[in-house]
Amino acid sequence: MFNSPDDHEDYREFERWVKTDAGEFAVEQKRALVEQLIAGWTRRGHNILEVGCGVGYLLEAFWEAGLDISGLDASQLHLDKARERLGNRVDLVLGEPEHLPFDDEEFDYVAVLNPLGFTADPEPILREAFQVARKGVVFGFFNKYSMHRLSCFYNRKNCSFHALYWHSCVRMLSLVKQISGGLRGSIRSTLFGPPGSWSSEKKLWRKVNGAILPTPFGAYVALRVDLTRRPGVRPLYLTTRAPVGAE
Repeated sequence: MFNSPDDHEDYREFERWVKTDAGEFAVEQKRALVEQLIAGWTRRGHNILEVGCGVGYLLEAFWEAGLDISGLDASQLHLDKARERLGNRVDLVLGEPEHLPFDDEEFDYVAVLNPLGFTADPEPILREAFQVARKGVVFGFFNKYSMHRLSCFYNRKNCSFHALYWHSCVRMLSLVKQISGGLRGSIRSTLFGPPGSWSSEKKLWRKVNGAILPTPFGAYVALRVDLTRRPGVRPLYLTTRAPVGAE
């Protein structure tokens, strides 16, 4: 079940961390990672929905990339801040990521870059994302098997991420294959060192953490899934399709 960030007692601590040097560096790397992954997507005349858009930081990146943008979040406070940031450039909707109030294939692309850190079960959120996407889905999560997770495990009292959920790449890949019926796209990760090394000031660590590589070993992992045909995740929708080989 998804828990709104507002339900987390430690979320305010996490928000404060985001404003530190390490937090700002991590957010910039996350943005760079997503921008690299979607570089091949067609933008002109295409739209994207960000599920769990928060205050709209990544929505702004999508808009600057040339996409028409929409955002959904479970927090009205977050949406208010996103409106302040983006004005009338964005359509914003209050809602839960497990129950998207949109039609099937309503958006060309869907991004899920924040909510998976607030749920132990990512499947319902991803199923909804794939259902309303027509051409592609990009999603990200905190990597359970990373130096970042190991550092937080041994330094729990001082880790701003201890209230969040971590997921494994193996599980996520398996889940996407199950939902979409295949896997065509790309995987990237970033922030390979422990949180204490995330800084724009530490030159050696900046090179390590600033890398964006096609490996599942960074603290934050993102996957882009290209949909060449609808995954058919709802039985009713499947009944309207021609049998395989009959096209």
